[in-house]
Amino acid sequence: MIKTLLISLKLSHAYNFNTFVYRLRKLPLVGRLFPESLYAKTNLKSFISFLIIAGEILWLFAGKFLYLGIMVFWPIFLMPLPHSESYVHLLFCFTLSGALVNTEILSVTKEKYYAVILMRIDDKYYALSSFILYIASQWITFFPASIVFGLLAHVPAYFILMLPFAAAL
Repeated sequence: MIKTLLISLKLSHAYNFNTFVYRLRKLPLVGRLFPESLYAKTNLKSFISFLIIAGEILWLFAGKFLYLGIMVFWPIFLMPLPHSESYVHLLFCFTLSGALVNTEILSVTKEKYYAVILMRIDDKYYALSSFILYIASQWITFFPASIVFGLLAHVPAYFILMLPFAAAL
């Protein structure tokens, strides 16, 4: 399963790089400056892939902080309940609705199509590895945001530590 995960990550990075180069080449005035051979440059591919990965990681952390800050922490000051009870109530409602709406395992992407249909990766291992990666990334990125906003809302420590597990699943 780890081999499948590594293949899917390599596929994702190659797809993101090729999409980036394609979009650069389609820019109206500067697109002619980028040659067709840009797709084959391995050093540039490694550098751009690193930038894309770093941007994705930063966006995951920023997204969790924005979500908890705007959707949960800011509205609790508008509620008449104590802040910790309002925080727990809002987070429970949003987590429950997010579990029903955000179905990552059922989403259809070109990367999944390329991996399962064209590269003939075992679909069970691919689904499991991508879902485990998704859950782990959600848990890791939710943890710092839940600590910061949980402490600001005076939520008990046991709930703050439980929150990333509940939100990731």
